[in-house]
Amino acid sequence: MSNEFSEFEKELLEEYEFPLLVGNREPRRDSNMSDLLIPLALILCTFGLIIPIWGITFFLNNSKYKREFENGVLNPDFLRGSGLVIFPDRSAELITKPNIPAYHFEADHITKLVHVNTDYGLGGATDHLQVYLHDFHALTLYGFNHREEKEIIEKLVSIYGIECEFEKVDKTERGGSGGG
Repeated sequence: MSNEFSEFEKELLEEYEFPLLVGNREPRRDSNMSDLLIPLALILCTFGLIIPIWGITFFLNNSKYKREFENGVLNPDFLRGSGLVIFPDRSAELITKPNIPAYHFEADHITKLVHVNTDYGLGGATDHLQVYLHDFHALTLYGFNHREEKEIIEKLVSIYGIECEFEKVDKTERGGSGGG
């Protein structure tokens, strides 16, 4: 591959300043340990057996995901991040928590973006973005407000020339089924 930039890449360099942060570099909220002690104590008293079981399950799943990643498997449940850093050649790196690898991919690897809105009922909903690499869901971006999501989608669609699909998932008790 040549070090020369195409006309499209030159236009992007004029429009955006690279490296470009798309999403969030840091967690949305800073957690203060003292703010967590009382709720944590209540949870431990209430769910004394559930938490150790959950912790063991989380550790086993995380170990499995790390082994998969070392063998070249891109699992979107593991490769979750708060954003991307995009470089001048349009390659990008996933911004992750310290225990998750910051996966790097090339510009021609990204093929699609899917915005997923999951409705849990009673006003509870979450949104995340599925990043498709080579036509499969490989990375997940999460932790944005509506304005940030719109900006992220616009930038990724513009920079990579990909499409964004919108999907709504109904996890309410009615489950989206019709009633009589």
